[in-house]
Amino acid sequence: MGNEINPIILKLKGTKNTLDTSKLVGLQRTEQNKAIFDRFDIDRNGVLDQSEAKNLSNALYSENKTQKGASKDTTISQREMNRAFGNNTDSFAALNALAEQQAAFVDGKEYKEQNGENITRLYQSNIDSKYSYRAETTGDGTTKLTNTDGSYEISNGDTRKLYTADNKLTEIRYKGGGYEKYDPQSGNIQEKYEIQDGNIERHTYYNADGQVIKTKEQHVDHAYVIQEFDPTSETPDKPTIIKVQSQTYEYTFDSMEDVENNRPSSFITNHQYRNTSLDFKVEETKYTYDDNGNITAVTTFTNEQGERETKTTITDADGNPIEEKEDTKEATTYTVKPGSGNNAVAAGILKELGAEVNAENIKTVLDSLQSEMKYKYKGTPCFGANQEITIPKNLIEKFKQTTPENSDTTLYMNQNLGANPDNDLYNIGENYA
Repeated sequence: MGNEINPIILKLKGTKNTLDTSKLVGLQRTEQNKAIFDRFDIDRNGVLDQSEAKNLSNALYSENKTQKGASKDTTISQREMNRAFGNNTDSFAALNALAEQQAAFVDGKEYKEQNGENITRLYQSNIDSKYSYRAETTGDGTTKLTNTDGSYEISNGDTRKLYTADNKLTEIRYKGGGYEKYDPQSGNIQEKYEIQDGNIERHTYYNADGQVIKTKEQHVDHAYVIQEFDPTSETPDKPTIIKVQSQTYEYTFDSMEDVENNRPSSFITNHQYRNTSLDFKVEETKYTYDDNGNITAVTTFTNEQGERETKTTITDADGNPIEEKEDTKEATTYTVKPGSGNNAVAAGILKELGAEVNAENIKTVLDSLQSEMKYKYKGTPCFGANQEITIPKNLIEKFKQTTPENSDTTLYMNQNLGANPDNDLYNIGENYA
């Protein structure tokens, strides 16, 4: 029936090896298993596909059924392989090599095969195919490593050449314990890696004009310090953003001075990093500092019910609590409802703050939230669906008042803006974006 494979487990007589015929797809040709591939790799691409695997499985199954009956757990010997494949094919040795490759793949380990001075290494990731590779090293020390996406690299001594699937070349030259990555056509450096002061690993990244756009440092046993630069600015040597980053957390700073004084602008942690999407944030805190050194920390986190909540903590410069507010989502954050235009978002925030919804107040809110408009609709900056907006403190203070009678957001939008999709004050395309 179709390309279904007879699932049997073959025990190779005289060895500890077994071969599972249901796991033949994806096995690769090597020098030691070529007697099998010469017969069953019909398209000659060096990898068994479903149809080829079925043909091999049927041949092995037929031989064992003839000799042992219909048992699914069978032992196959060299004599039986010679009878099925011919005495001069080295088929039994090839089957053993194929079984060892399969065992390595199933266990998530690298398969290594040495033939004289040549070495073949194969790895098939059980997590993501992008980590799989085939590496072949010749007697002169040259290694070619091929990835599943068609990209490959060739290395020998202090030189390593990286090719994309469409053969675009990047060259790496090793020296002094580090390396430099170049574009051979332009001669421009793309990345430099070096070890400074014996224990600081430093990566420097460059744009096409050779200007520094990012640096990444890691002290031994410490997190990475990442700095990003804008070469087109008036101060190209001054970082535009600084991050201190590990696998489970990330601090963001506005300057090196803030790093030295431990004044982060934000902090993100994800205690479930390895089991979740990288975009999943367990906890995020944004910090602001006043002229007296007081620190306001607004933390957004996921509660036990799986809902996002916020907590605001205010401390003095020494870390002593001044004021603490829990479950203050209504007063400090607002979640954008899908389909809401900019003005609808502003109106919703005004309602949360207990303020009157009118054109002037909507403009005030939007003027204060320009940096939160991280998306675009038909070229116009806007908010994103389900985006969580931190309401600026100045708006909270300005609109601390009781909601006027009958000024419900929906009522106001309908009566005063007409809830009209063509009304610029109601939709995204207003003049305040």
